[in-house]
Amino acid sequence: MKNIFALFLLLSFTVLYAQYSPGTAYFKDNSTSEGLIKVKMFEGIKFKLKEDTEVVDYTSKQIKGYDVKGWQFRYVESNSSDKPKFLKLILEGEISLYNSEVYSSGLPNSNGSSQGGITFGIGPGTSKIYFIKVNDELIKLGTKLKKKHLTIFENCPTLIEKIKNKEFKKWDFYDIIEYYNEDCNSDE
Repeated sequence: MKNIFALFLLLSFTVLYAQYSPGTAYFKDNSTSEGLIKVKMFEGIKFKLKEDTEVVDYTSKQIKGYDVKGWQFRYVESNSSDKPKFLKLILEGEISLYNSEVYSSGLPNSNGSSQGGITFGIGPGTSKIYFIKVNDELIKLGTKLKKKHLTIFENCPTLIEKIKNKEFKKWDFYDIIEYYNEDCNSDE
């Protein structure tokens, strides 16, 4: 029964990615184009101007990102040699917040962990993995803020105090980054 449910979820996920949605593509030459966008399963998008026009595939080599269904998706590069990551932009500022959804089938692999990502319980599902971009460096936060990440906010003692006093929970990424961008002066 678990296998049937996992297969159903995988097929549902595939159907979501199989549909074109109205959106805007942002190209590396700073031009934009509005049309229909379909997200490719692993990297990039399929784009067409209208329903009956030719499909063009784009990757991070040609586009900076796209907007669709009210969300902004961007290819984010870091200082490392990793290829750009395709992430959803949540909050933009001095520190920008991004996330990526990770699918898990919920089925254990040979070492006992879930395949494809992180699960919070039994069975298949998705989890959000958070990233921040600070000074052109992409930093993976994961599912909650860890002590090692507090150094990022060292020029904002009031924020660190709010995190330590649990006024901000370690998974309240939006509130933490919004507070930093609006209330902390990094030039001090």
